[in-house]
Amino acid sequence: MISPLWRLVFGSLFSLLTIVGLCGNALVIVAILGDRKMRRSVMNLLLLNLAIADALNLATTSLEWTPTIALGSPTWIPWLPYYLCPVVRYFECVFLFTSILTQLMVCIERYIAIVFPIHARRLCSRTNILIAIFTIWLTACLIAVPYVLHNKISPDGTVCINVRASSEFWNKWFEFLTLYLLPCLAFLFLYSKICAVLWAKNRQLYEVPETKTSLSARDEPRLSDPGSAASRTSSTSAALLGAREEALRTRRNVVKMLVACVSVYFVCYSPIQAIFLSRQEF
Repeated sequence: MISPLWRLVFGSLFSLLTIVGLCGNALVIVAILGDRKMRRSVMNLLLLNLAIADALNLATTSLEWTPTIALGSPTWIPWLPYYLCPVVRYFECVFLFTSILTQLMVCIERYIAIVFPIHARRLCSRTNILIAIFTIWLTACLIAVPYVLHNKISPDGTVCINVRASSEFWNKWFEFLTLYLLPCLAFLFLYSKICAVLWAKNRQLYEVPETKTSLSARDEPRLSDPGSAASRTSSTSAALLGAREEALRTRRNVVKMLVACVSVYFVCYSPIQAIFLSRQEF
């Protein structure tokens, strides 16, 4: 039993995170669905899928945890029948796994678009991304099947538990390897490569050969004339340089945002995995 003070503190934090998460994901969904141009972007399709999965995960998780936090001990949802215990657990896992796999797909899409831009239009086409999204949901639904098979209400009717300890052991190890460790390594490798390429392009942008930037004395009078061909060429080059710089800055900001989202996810998900490993070790 948790003390009233800790229930108040934990309940306040839980409520704040749930409300902010639901509102934030709802804004993303409305923004993308309400703008036809945004819906055409394959990146936005992935972000839309991620927002939907995260919002549904927050909704189902808060549904089960609210009675536990309010009463201070593990408690089943009083307004739901007992037979929905495995169903709720199943959808919690489906939405969580979909979120993880979608983040991985976003990382792969950014990697292809930035490191291999020539192949991006072919590999990351709208059709391929829609197929990937369907595959993500199908994979998440299949991986979560053990949760609907092995979760039931405890004999005293208070909490939803896994009634097969051996299956839970192997399920947790599979989840740890495929949905935590491997994605973590993939994120680390892919985002490192992306950052290296982006910052290398940033340096190359300003490394203009001396033969093209140095002006001889006889060229200076022509550049002083606004209507001269040399002046127009110089203005065009400056505009092109500015456009490329802005594109690189935008890409870097997108990557920073994605890295921040992934970092927050792993900071929140790591304690659960650490508890699992400690139980197996000790």
